[in-house]
Amino acid sequence: MTVDSRMKKLYCAVLAFTFYPKVVALRVISPTSNKHRRSIRLGSLSQESLSAEAISTSKSSSSSPPLDVVETSDELGQSALASRLAGGFGPTVWSEFGALASELGDNVINLGQGFPDFEPPAFVRAAAVNAIALDCHQYTRPAGHPPLVQLLAKRYSNHLGRSVDPMKEVAVTVGCSQALYVAMQCLVRPGDEVVLLEPFFDLYVGQIRMAGGIPKYVALRAQAQSGWEIDFEALEAALTPDTRVLVLNSPHNPTGKVFSESEMLRIAEMVQKWPKLTVVSDEVYKYTVHGEDAGPHVHFAGLPGMFDRTLTLSSAGKTFSVTGWQIGWIVGPERLVRDVHIALPFLQFCASTPMQQALVEVLEKADEPYGDSASYYDWLCVRYRHKAALLAQALSASGLPVVASQGGYFLTVDVSNVDVPKKYLEETSPAISPVTKDWAFCRWLALEHGVLSIPVSPFFSAERRADGSSGSFARFAFCKSDKTLERAAARLRSIGPLISLKEQ
Repeated sequence: MTVDSRMKKLYCAVLAFTFYPKVVALRVISPTSNKHRRSIRLGSLSQESLSAEAISTSKSSSSSPPLDVVETSDELGQSALASRLAGGFGPTVWSEFGALASELGDNVINLGQGFPDFEPPAFVRAAAVNAIALDCHQYTRPAGHPPLVQLLAKRYSNHLGRSVDPMKEVAVTVGCSQALYVAMQCLVRPGDEVVLLEPFFDLYVGQIRMAGGIPKYVALRAQAQSGWEIDFEALEAALTPDTRVLVLNSPHNPTGKVFSESEMLRIAEMVQKWPKLTVVSDEVYKYTVHGEDAGPHVHFAGLPGMFDRTLTLSSAGKTFSVTGWQIGWIVGPERLVRDVHIALPFLQFCASTPMQQALVEVLEKADEPYGDSASYYDWLCVRYRHKAALLAQALSASGLPVVASQGGYFLTVDVSNVDVPKKYLEETSPAISPVTKDWAFCRWLALEHGVLSIPVSPFFSAERRADGSSGSFARFAFCKSDKTLERAAARLRSIGPLISLKEQ
């Protein structure tokens, strides 16, 4: 944006404030470092606009051009959203570490944000081209493009061992983020409680609060060899007559935990005790179960009696490396999906028609032999198993203990015993207070050694961080090209001698 264009926008904003003093405006900031950012203050409104990890700010990524960051405040008390978000209003881990990635540019290897830095398979790209060539450029059915919902119903009938009605029990959304949003809007009343297993994808909390819900937390426990484990007694204690929703996420972000069938059955027993409880099952990573000893992905809705108690959410982005396509879906009983169908046109008339059409072709071809595997899905698991092993070996060689991961495309390491330089521990940040050990570690690793990771403490509740039970973990993404991972591995191995561990 040129200086002239900025001044024109500022002039228009001044006129707007002159004649409409309650007008809401924004502060546009270029994506450079905090120290050197150029900005024009245009007014005040709502929360930090960087939403989770959908936004890539690394200058080195050809698929992620620099984006302006919109910062807002609520100095005049005009924002209803601010009050609903209650504590989630302001800078986030994504805005802070996104700015850091942008500032460091080509000097950092970005293993922080969960977006692939490689192209999707050729058959996926060809499907998009083919869809554009078809006559499908206008609005389609708001609840989902008929060819896509019919195919999804067929697939989920197979997954869940029952017949799924394409027109009544399936809904297509703009990515899984919107699926989560509309699910919360349809299920949660003001004052209802929603139980989350922490650490959790931080988008959940904001969406719960925007629906008027109250998040309640149950912590997973990290075990170096067995991975992250669920505390069933704590989960049972967290469920009350006020609990409206339990959010399950398997494979789990950020930990990589894959819930076993026995774990899911035990959770199902608890759900049966609470007739008003609905499970929202976030399954966007279901085709990335890569652990050697992990069983197959378990659809919670496929367990006895659970279809009528569950909304199953997923999307195409993670599976096919097309996070920008933004096609997600919800599958569930008619009594729950009906409200989703009613709500969707109030959010947008429909998800992109060409992308929905393209996904029909993609899903059909993905079941065919691919590479040296029986299907694309099998090939994908082999590929991510290799990438996970490559990164895990490098992290272990550097002296960082890796917590076992079985799915998704993240690894977590325990940094609680790393002797992080004092100056990083003494820093302050508007996104977290006080700065935690893992936050300091991730800044040190990026600034001094050129590898960006994400601290896990923001994925825990403030209460858990305050009492220290969140521990100190860093998350590394391995959904990157082998070349990127090998470069990162070389840097990680080189710092091994520099990492000193405190006495256990």
